[in-house]
Amino acid sequence: MRPSRARLPARLWALLAAALLLGCGEKPAPEAAEAPPPQPSTSGALAPSTAASEALGASRADRVRQALTDLRAARTPEGLVITLPEDILFDFDKADIRPDARETLARLAEVIDYYADAPVRIDGHTDNKGTDAYNLDLSQRRAEAVANYLAANSGVAPARMQTRGLGEQQPVAANALPDGSDNPEGRRRNRRVEVVLVGAADLPPDSSAGK
Repeated sequence: MRPSRARLPARLWALLAAALLLGCGEKPAPEAAEAPPPQPSTSGALAPSTAASEALGASRADRVRQALTDLRAARTPEGLVITLPEDILFDFDKADIRPDARETLARLAEVIDYYADAPVRIDGHTDNKGTDAYNLDLSQRRAEAVANYLAANSGVAPARMQTRGLGEQQPVAANALPDGSDNPEGRRRNRRVEVVLVGAADLPPDSSAGK
């Protein structure tokens, strides 16, 4: 006669069943490792700073060449001369810079900055209407207005600039027609400001040359 097996208490069976269930549960997945930081490129391309500076140099020369063309700069024995008509800069008989002259003066400032070693002379001119004293004063105030604007808005050093008011002394056109009548077109051309880049002669290199 086989001996009877001892019966386990019901509570003990419940504890054993719970332990088995816990043992069969899924283990938490290990945390993913962080990706390694990107390695610097070893290609032979130019560094961005070098490439950018070369591109900037080319585009700057092109901009200055275009500005000289648009501003109708003239080569003279004294240097490059840029003539700004009165009606671009000022209202009639005034010496205050017109708001719509800002773009023209910004392009002029870029040209001046390009020729960094050239002294800048700014000459004001008028027609022959009015007294000599009045025209000399008006032309001087206009030359100073251009210089002050360039210094205040474009960073051109005041020490580089010299201003002169020449009044009606150096006309580029006749103020009167041969019959003595008024010549409005000639007087208009005489009312101007000339900016001279003293000693500047060479134009910026043309980046498209040789392509």
